[in-house]
Amino acid sequence: MDPNIYNRPNADLERGKEVKGKSVKAIIVGISIDIGGTIIFATVLGMVVGAYYATQGMSPEAIQDKLSQLDIFSLYGIIGSIGGTLFSILAGYMCAKISINKIKRDILILALINSGLGFLMGMVNASLIENMIFALITVAAIAVGAYLYTRLQRKEKASFLV
Repeated sequence: MDPNIYNRPNADLERGKEVKGKSVKAIIVGISIDIGGTIIFATVLGMVVGAYYATQGMSPEAIQDKLSQLDIFSLYGIIGSIGGTLFSILAGYMCAKISINKIKRDILILALINSGLGFLMGMVNASLIENMIFALITVAAIAVGAYLYTRLQRKEKASFLV
């Protein structure tokens, strides 16, 4: 305690204030990043693969037929799956970053919505088992993104204290 009563107090007045996040915004941003990024990535990848097939002398109809019936275990399918997974990780990271307080709840909601939307969109080309596997991968990727955010936050706070 300072013996001079005329000095201002040294109390940390900011410590008691709770930082508020925006849950709805966090979930909407996460959905936009995951679904939108994956669609854009798949479109660009489809254009690149289509251009490759065109240089091989395939007709536009044959290219369209080949792209619509690709196997998920082909090189195109694996690259698309990796790209979609990376966007899911980014969506989980950004959702956690915007959410701040209710990270677990918001990440769970984001994972359920995104895996559900992915499941519905995938019913056209993939089997039920493949869709379930992709839904589980989406949930895990979103959780990894949130984990990375919380891990980085702990490191920043720890380095701030040193």
